Amino acid sequence: MTQAASTTTSGAEMEAGGAGPSEAFDAPELARLPPEFVRTLSAEQRALLREALPGRAWRRHPVDLRFSVPWFGRGLFMTLIAGTEKRSEDRRMADRARYPLHRVGNLLFLGGLAALLYALVVTGAVLADGIPLGG
Repeated sequence: MTQAASTTTSGAEMEAGGAGPSEAFDAPELARLPPEFVRTLSAEQRALLREALPGRAWRRHPVDLRFSVPWFGRGLFMTLIAGTEKRSEDRRMADRARYPLHRVGNLLFLGGLAALLYALVVTGAVLADGIPLGG
């Protein structure tokens, strides 16, 4: 076995600037990697990986709604995120090609949402018709 393959982080190395077990997995991106691999990385390599991995670019948005809904014994999740557009034109074009709006699931969801809103409006109109408004 070569020296590089058997490298581990000792207590002295951790105190000298290496990462301890809790610091090694301080980012979700690194937690997805095998622990034996992460332990062999220097602090600089871990920092570079955190910046390079896809989940790192996600930032806070002014509107960030996330919730789960029970649905026939399984959970459905919904996310609505809104904010200032910061993606480049190339990125937007790639996302449009990768995630087109005209998919069956999207159309069914929008149809169901429209039906729910219509039902709420009709229910509100029926209820408001039976309520005297002081006239």
